Amino acid sequence: MLKTGLKIFFVLAAIAAIVLGYFYFFERNKHVPDPLEVFDKEGIVLRINKPEKLIDAFQTSGYASKSQVLDTAFIETLQQMLLVKKHEKVKHIFMVFGTTDSALSSLIVFQNYTYRHARDVIDIFYNHFSKKQKIVEKIKDGNQYFSVYEDNKPKLFFGEKEGLVILSHNRETLLSGLGLIDRKKDSNILSKLNNTASKDVAANFFINIESFVDEVGGTLLSKPDSSALYAQTMVLDVHLKQDEVLLSGLSNPGRGSLGAFIAQADQRIFSFPEIIPEDAAVLYQIAANGLIEELHEKNRLPNNVLSWMKSWSDNEMVLFESGNNKGIGFKTKGKSLAINALENYKKTIDNKLSVENYRFDRETSFDIFQGDFSWINSFVPAFFMNKNIFKYAAASGEYIVFTTQKSLLQGICRNTILQQNLKTSYQFKQHEPYLSSAANMVVYSKFTASAIAPYLNNTGVKNLEQLQLFDMFDAFAWQMTGSGKNLYNHLIFFSNGSNISKSNIRWKTKLQSSAALKPIIVKNHNNNTDEIFVQDQKDFIYLINRKGRILWQKKLDGPILSKVYQVDKYKNNKLQYLFNTAANIYLIDRNGNDVERFPVNLPVHASTGLSMFDYEQNKSYRIFIPLEDKRLQLYDIDANIIAGWEFNKSDEIVTTPIQYFRFHDKDYIVFADAVRHYILNRRGQTRIKPTKMVGKSPRNKIYFDKYQARWVSTTTRGEVHYIDLSGEVETKELTKLNSNHHFLFADITRDGKSDYIFVDGKDLNVFDQSGAPVFHYTFKNIITEPPAFYVFSRHKAGIGIVDQKAGKVYMFNRDGNQFKGYPYPGITPFTISHITGFSGFQLIVGNFDGFLYDYQLP
Repeated sequence: MLKTGLKIFFVLAAIAAIVLGYFYFFERNKHVPDPLEVFDKEGIVLRINKPEKLIDAFQTSGYASKSQVLDTAFIETLQQMLLVKKHEKVKHIFMVFGTTDSALSSLIVFQNYTYRHARDVIDIFYNHFSKKQKIVEKIKDGNQYFSVYEDNKPKLFFGEKEGLVILSHNRETLLSGLGLIDRKKDSNILSKLNNTASKDVAANFFINIESFVDEVGGTLLSKPDSSALYAQTMVLDVHLKQDEVLLSGLSNPGRGSLGAFIAQADQRIFSFPEIIPEDAAVLYQIAANGLIEELHEKNRLPNNVLSWMKSWSDNEMVLFESGNNKGIGFKTKGKSLAINALENYKKTIDNKLSVENYRFDRETSFDIFQGDFSWINSFVPAFFMNKNIFKYAAASGEYIVFTTQKSLLQGICRNTILQQNLKTSYQFKQHEPYLSSAANMVVYSKFTASAIAPYLNNTGVKNLEQLQLFDMFDAFAWQMTGSGKNLYNHLIFFSNGSNISKSNIRWKTKLQSSAALKPIIVKNHNNNTDEIFVQDQKDFIYLINRKGRILWQKKLDGPILSKVYQVDKYKNNKLQYLFNTAANIYLIDRNGNDVERFPVNLPVHASTGLSMFDYEQNKSYRIFIPLEDKRLQLYDIDANIIAGWEFNKSDEIVTTPIQYFRFHDKDYIVFADAVRHYILNRRGQTRIKPTKMVGKSPRNKIYFDKYQARWVSTTTRGEVHYIDLSGEVETKELTKLNSNHHFLFADITRDGKSDYIFVDGKDLNVFDQSGAPVFHYTFKNIITEPPAFYVFSRHKAGIGIVDQKAGKVYMFNRDGNQFKGYPYPGITPFTISHITGFSGFQLIVGNFDGFLYDYQLP
């Protein structure tokens, strides 16, 4: 009996084990669908490989500060992913993007290894949110889901289906996702491109082009016309950089499309042509061997036009928009071919073309052809621009350029000579290192609503504005290169830094490199007009007329250390330019030639800039120059050393130019080193001996307060230092300063008394005559250039500051506020002046891009 009972027991146990084992293994081996199959028609799917890496990159790059909306939503989403990964191992995490009620929505999808793991993830969410919030279980259309409430309002929704856990802030999005899982296809066939996505990067984009276009527009990809780059799928790896977002990967162009032709083409070296205007909003460039024949096959050009183009074409074209005008350029095999090609067009194709000569200057002119070039629309893709009437043509460099307006063509010809184009612009120079050196197709655009709108529908533009992406990026580039059957895509979104631009540019002039010297207004002695003297970072000096044309340039042996003085050496009312480098004293005439006996080679390098004084205003000039061996050398304008100068050496090296003061009919030659101040007469004898030896800060000049008859400077410890006419010394501390601070003593408050102006590191501090604070300002970067003081009227003055790293110049009024229009772009100390022939004040400043700018101030 016992044996029978044991048999029954073991039989039942075996059956139970078999049943439990069956359900266990069945459960483990039930197929969890791949989200890329389930959501393959949803436009954009993002696979998150490393959420922690994305959070770190997003926050440290500064993107978060530029889009508060994206910061809040994206970081919260990534943190929810980390919550799950902390407690449960999941196979993959995805974000699916879509539009609900004209608003952008997203769905987080956790692909689990088994159904059991999926339920564990649900438990993690339930336990986490239920600690502080109410959770309500609901069922809709047979789908179970949970609503998380905050302040009696549903904030978050999550649910599970067939091993996929999905989460969204939008209920309709969640229910739609659950429904898609129900309707999935069990094909297990994914696009081969999907397998090219790297799991070693932070994330990957999987884009169904057709669905993407249906949702947000995207005419660049969707137009089925012969010129469109039509792709079915695009797979991109995501790389987050400090100032850029890089996307790279493959796409499969449709059969018979231009993209399919490019995919088979040989790679071409990438370079933007010099014909593109700097203000171009969008451009599209394509280059491939056989391009002209390919376009002819698809669009059937007139045979005579085809023969004409094949005779000179280098199989490259570029389309661009500038303002409301359009242009298209075709590259030739050489400049001479470009010029001859249009002349041959007139002779062999259309003898009705009219020709107008556009003269740039005495040496340079361009022939502008006007006529009917309607055949060009065969080359204009529908996605790029509406059909336009191209009526003007000219040869510019290696390109033949056609435009809709003559003014655009004239500007292209002019700017090609002046090297003022997109290729030479500062913005593009910043972007260029991130672009691939080889590409067959390129789209480059400003990332603004107005530039992007023609290529997206209203929903697409609205979504970008909703996410504040236009505040995050200022441009993007999309390069495509042939890769057999596929196209290799390289997309870069360039961060919107603190760049500023102004529309009130009167002119700008390209230098060999960025300006290094404060632009100086000088007088043309021939016609009494104003000109500009400047030096660049490659040590070239320039004389520029008031309209921005370079009259001459000259290479020096080093940077200019001094002011640039205009002197009349020959006393004939013809002026020369006097200045020094470390090694030489220069005297140059207005044609850029050295005056006889100059340059003077100094016996020892100069420790600072020279000073020039004309005591009696009779053109008997005296030139003082401190040397690194502590001597103070004195020359006349004929380069002779002045006899009778008695001063021998300073105690330490003098780091600022010698100064001259005249007060109550007495002359004072004043300078200082780190140990003491020197107050001499014209012969180099001590006129006043201070009662205490106090050194001067290395960067700052000495001021004379005529109302209190005393000299004012700052010490190496940052104290204000006074010396009166009897030599009595006084010091006081207004604020803590480093030894390398900058100091101005000037009447910014306009009360007739000079104020104390300090720039130390990132801080600007202003105190009035009594020592009371006037205002304070903190910059983002350390200020390296000395501040400048500007007087505009009896009641209006300003403090000019240059933030070189940020590329901004500031002008502060007496209240500490910016003058209208400031800050302006710039990296050099700037000049503000009236210039003959122009009304109002002009601001002249150099910038990163190598241009010197003249702004008309409001």
